[in-house]
Amino acid sequence: MNIVTKFLFCFLLLSSLASCGSYYNFDKLYAKQDYKQAYQVLKNSGDTGLPSYQERELKVVFKLALQGNPVYLPILDATLSKPTPKNMTNWDSLARAWIRFLSASTELDFQNVVVMIPQKPIKDSSIEQLKLIIYTHSLLRLKRYQEVIATLKISSHTKNSSDLLYIKGVAEYQMDLLEESEKSLVSLIKISSNPTLKSFGYFYLGSIKEKEEKYDEAEDCYMKAWDLNPKNAELNFRLGKILQKKSYSDLHSRFYRASLRLNENMAESWYYLNMQ
Repeated sequence: MNIVTKFLFCFLLLSSLASCGSYYNFDKLYAKQDYKQAYQVLKNSGDTGLPSYQERELKVVFKLALQGNPVYLPILDATLSKPTPKNMTNWDSLARAWIRFLSASTELDFQNVVVMIPQKPIKDSSIEQLKLIIYTHSLLRLKRYQEVIATLKISSHTKNSSDLLYIKGVAEYQMDLLEESEKSLVSLIKISSNPTLKSFGYFYLGSIKEKEEKYDEAEDCYMKAWDLNPKNAELNFRLGKILQKKSYSDLHSRFYRASLRLNENMAESWYYLNMQ
């Protein structure tokens, strides 16, 4: 082996060892959910053409984008434009579905999201849970309630996810499965730390009690929802109706007017106000 060959061999060996060291540090930071630092370590490794780099890049950039920092959305877009490592097709498909889901508003949008969701399970538990949220939320928007319930009943993720419990509870409510819906919504309220989600949970609980003509309980649930999110036009309208049934002086009209301040197109509020 001449001196040039030896030099090249040593250089390649050292480069390989450096990459292994970078990946080791990346994997440790990634496992600790320190995704920003892990991404910096990965970028400094310099091995952008290797499948091992591309696999880690897609995972960490997707995780960073999920944390809500808008800086990483275009980076995720750029990452998805690169060739997909063979063992990352599920991650790639889900990342694309998630981006489509963020801007979905029409029935066609949600149909496209459902089609894009990968069928095979993803080993990362939090990503698999995200997949279920995107999938079942899209089915909910498409009014495919039975599919939502069937999917979430067999999922081990449902009981520990306030998002999934909410989606399940709403689907059950729409199917008039009020007892099951109440159980799902009560579980959601117990485990959720998100005030908006808890407010919606109380709102649907109030709707159940209203359907059952348990107006005191309905009022209590609606008021708890209102304390958490008073800017819900439909909620203000429902409170107005409940208070009107209970003959609370003219207090009900205040909630009708509040609903109109939030949504001037609440025709029912106009109707009930004109009945005064």
